[in-house]
Amino acid sequence: MATVSHHTGTKAQLYDACFARVFAAERAALEEATARARTALDAGPGEALRALHELVDVFVDFLEDRPETTALWLRRWLEPQRHAELDERYAAPLYRLVAELLTAAAATGALAEPTPHVTVRSLVWAVHGHVVALAAGGGSQARERREFRAFVHRFLDGLYGS
Repeated sequence: MATVSHHTGTKAQLYDACFARVFAAERAALEEATARARTALDAGPGEALRALHELVDVFVDFLEDRPETTALWLRRWLEPQRHAELDERYAAPLYRLVAELLTAAAATGALAEPTPHVTVRSLVWAVHGHVVALAAGGGSQARERREFRAFVHRFLDGLYGS
């Protein structure tokens, strides 16, 4: 009888394979939303902000629908020195994708963003925290989802609204 490790490899290899699978789906969703947002930049600040709302909604939807993504990252974050290459392979490309969008939006004058990497990192952590809160239960999940979405939109409006 074959062992699980015979089929999946080491724990580290299995962990990496899980990240690769989630990353592919997340990247597809974010690349599509980012492309739509880029087309909105020339339409001015209002459209750029609307596009950012849509982009963050796509990210929130993705993580709410796939809480295992947050679980994978939580394990990674609990051991900062272990598996550090996962950040470069799976987080950094997505962070750069959105940071480059914010930089482009600033270059067109659609919004002012002096530190796109800080904004992206802050929103990512906030959304993962939201997913953990949903998993913890207690209260109405529908209400929590609505309130969090409204909060993120207000956050973006505060950063970029006029």
